[in-house]
This record gives sequence, C-alpha cells and structure tokens, in this order.
Amino acid sequence: MRFGKWTMILVCNVIMITGCLITLYDDIWVIFAGKFVIGLAIGGYTVYCPNFIYEIIPGELKSQVGGVCNFIVTLGIFLPALFGLAIPDAEDLDKDD
Repeated sequence: MRFGKWTMILVCNVIMITGCLITLYDDIWVIFAGKFVIGLAIGGYTVYCPNFIYEIIPGELKSQVGGVCNFIVTLGIFLPALFGLAIPDAEDLDKDD
C-alpha cells in the first residue's frame, strides 16, 4: 500500500506527539527513548516536508525553495545545539564556592 506525503506528515505528527508524551515520564532512560522517537519523527519531516513543498510550488521557484528548506533544516539543528551551551555541566553545579 502506498501512502501520500501529506499522510506521512500526519503520521510524523502522531509520532512526534507520542515522543513528547513519553518524555514527560520521570526516568532518564524513558526520556532517552522519547527523544529517540522524536528524532524518528524529525527525520520523517526532513524527508516528507520538502518533497511535499516541491510538488505544490511552481517549477521556476524550486531551486530557491530548495535552498530555503536546506537552510531551515540546518538552522533547526544549529539552534538547539547553541542553546545547549547555556546549560551548565553537572560538575559546575556541584561546586561549593
């Protein structure tokens, strides 16, 4: 059975919500599992969303939109890593000054 890109985007939405709900549990290994599930959904988004966009835009805009899609994915990877720099390390929290 073949599913369309829009249907697969909706499936990724369900997977993302499931992963977010899993991360609400108060156990580190369950949170890791939830983050893994979220990563699967994000991987699906990076495949299906650009392909869906390429199907609905006019042909003369495909190269510009392709560059924007790649930039947004790169920005989505870079910004959380940048925000993670502000989180202190555990050994910094344990120091008694």
